Order: sequence, then C-alpha cells, then structure tokens
Amino acid sequence: MIVGALIYVLVSGQAALVLGWTRGMESYSVGSRSMEPLLFRDSVVFGRPLAPGQGVGRGNLVAFRVGEAPMNGSRDILLKRIVAIPGDRVEVDSQGAVTVWAGTERSQGTTYCMPGEWSEREPQAWMLPEGHYFVLGDNCWQSIDSRSPGIGLVPHEDIEAIILFRQDGRFDIVPIETPEPYTTLPEPPS
Repeated sequence: MIVGALIYVLVSGQAALVLGWTRGMESYSVGSRSMEPLLFRDSVVFGRPLAPGQGVGRGNLVAFRVGEAPMNGSRDILLKRIVAIPGDRVEVDSQGAVTVWAGTERSQGTTYCMPGEWSEREPQAWMLPEGHYFVLGDNCWQSIDSRSPGIGLVPHEDIEAIILFRQDGRFDIVPIETPEPYTTLPEPPS
C-alpha cells in the first residue's frame, strides 16, 4: 500500500512538473519523419504561441498553418525549422540542395540538404520579402517544406508557435536547442 502511494506521488509530481513547464503552451503531435532525429513521428512537442508583433529567427523550430481552410476553419499544422528570414537569398538546385545567403550579395552561403533523393525539378531562387520565411525539415529528404509547391514561403501570420520543448519519455520534458549551422550565416562581402 505504501509503495503504491509513493509511486502515485512520484508520477503525480512528475506530471505536475510537466504541466507547470508547459503552462500557456500549445501541444503538437509530430506527424511525420521530417524532423528526425530530433523529433520522431507521434512524439509530442510544446510551443509558446506567438504574441502579436513577436518575431521569429533563423533556426527557430515553428508550428505553422498550411493549406486552404475548409468549412470548419481548421488548417493542417506542420513543424519545421526556419532556415531563412526576410532579406535572405535562397537557392534550391535541381537536386533539392538549399543554399542560403544573408543579404543580397552572393558570397559563401550555407548549404542545407546536400543533393540526394530529390526528383529532378527546376532550380528556384527567392529573395525573401518582409514577413516571409523559408522552412526545412531537419530530415530534409523526408520533408514537405518550402521547397514543395504546396508550401512555399511561409507568411509570418501563418506561424502559430515557436516550439521550445519536446516530450522525451513518459514525463520528461526536454528543451529544444538550435543547432549551430542555423544560428548564423555568412554576411555578404562589403
């Protein structure tokens, strides 16, 4: 009896801690393999909803709405990482490799998604306009993201939340850290 009560208290205490850390956050279920190995399909993440006027940055993991709103007003939610922000130049080659430069000058860019399992497509290039972002899945060859015709550039108003935590195991909540390549990009030469 005492052992059962102790287990209940420990489990309840961990659950309360999880609920405390995630208060005011939205939970999202990961629906694909596009963010592996960071996030696995069917895992749960927690994000802080964007406040009016709040910005997002390169490297942030975000939840955003896509698709046409059906009669019930709901739209699909995707989880991806922002790799380019307004003012960045993005090029996608015919093999799916993505290169990002900060600013307009072409200098040594940062390349994501080295050429691989991508069906041949026409190369594309964007100069990101104000209020639009380019997103990729960390597992870019399993990802539907800004390279895909149905997604494209993500408008700021479609971003619901910045993802801050992931559930790791039954009650463990782990902060999500931004990997180094996403935090800075080479500046164009002066």
